[in-house]
Amino acid sequence: MLESELLGQNDPLIGHTIAERYQVKSIVGEGGMGTVYRAVQEPIGREVAVKVLLPELINDSLKLKRFVNEARILSGLRHPHTVSLIDCGRLRDGRLFIVMDYVHGGTLRDLMDTGRLSQVAALKITRQILQSLAEAHAHGIIHRDLKPANVLLDEVQSEEFVVRVADFGIAKLDGDERLMGIAPTSKNATSGFGPQAHIATSPGIRLGTPAYIAPEQAFAKEIDARTDLYSVGIILFEMLTGHQPFKSDTERGLCLEHLHTAPKPINSVNTQLEIEKEIEQLLLSLMSKDRLSRPESAKTVIKTIDRVLVRIAPASGPTVPIPKVLPAVKRPQTLTIDTPIEFNKSPIPPWIWGLLMGITLGAGLGWLILRSA
Repeated sequence: MLESELLGQNDPLIGHTIAERYQVKSIVGEGGMGTVYRAVQEPIGREVAVKVLLPELINDSLKLKRFVNEARILSGLRHPHTVSLIDCGRLRDGRLFIVMDYVHGGTLRDLMDTGRLSQVAALKITRQILQSLAEAHAHGIIHRDLKPANVLLDEVQSEEFVVRVADFGIAKLDGDERLMGIAPTSKNATSGFGPQAHIATSPGIRLGTPAYIAPEQAFAKEIDARTDLYSVGIILFEMLTGHQPFKSDTERGLCLEHLHTAPKPINSVNTQLEIEKEIEQLLLSLMSKDRLSRPESAKTVIKTIDRVLVRIAPASGPTVPIPKVLPAVKRPQTLTIDTPIEFNKSPIPPWIWGLLMGITLGAGLGWLILRSA
């Protein structure tokens, strides 16, 4: 029995109807902020995904704000490669919910766990991710948690995939002060999302998934659209090789790898890959430690990919045939961390401050002893 089925056995929402029109059928998955259900929208019979805030977060101001902002961001995005917002509101117990497209093809993570992809399939998937990002970036939205688990594969044309970028829960909108947050609520609340007072972003905190996070995001530097492009580079490298470019035994160590360790040219990982030289250079550019050295926009990267696809797959269409999974090249031992975590803003650990203070006090005490002698 699947883990989601086991979870659903004790879930009170299974079999019930949300907002008098969404009949909950099963659990799709659970994340740090909410549970995602498969539901049927009545009376039209459309399958939808319903994301419901976890009960323990109902009075967590920061998590409430992120949940609301995800709905607000999705409501302004229209690109077919981005998951669409259908509805949002509150349950009778006060929990928030978001209704979105139900995507049938699983995630890119599911596909990549079985091996690496061909160059053409990987480039086409990357291109569709970039199309979604191009629209988001044009609206000043930075995803901040782009990873294979947040890339959905929708089977909409016979045996072809259409990519849908999902989970804008920790996305950043330039001019974030214009976004409305949401206040903690009583269990008797039945209203929708607003109006509520603004809730400031928690100071000194950066969010992200260590395996895919850009160095400037991990260490509290200024971020922009090129921060997402770094994550795209990591994803493309992993699709082509079957493993991530950096490894460490700890979350912080992995972030330090992003900050200090230069990525290897992809063909040096395994010469049998035979990746186009232009794509090899593109990967190095996307994974540059300095965001100013990365491509200036998602559209710029799309142009590079298009030049290569015209050369190596001139007869192929825009959608992605079901990829043939290939054996991964030699995979180094790597820490697999696929959940967003919070990083303290200060890059200096507390123990270093304690050591410096001890040295300073010891030196001062020694000087006093010598002076008295």
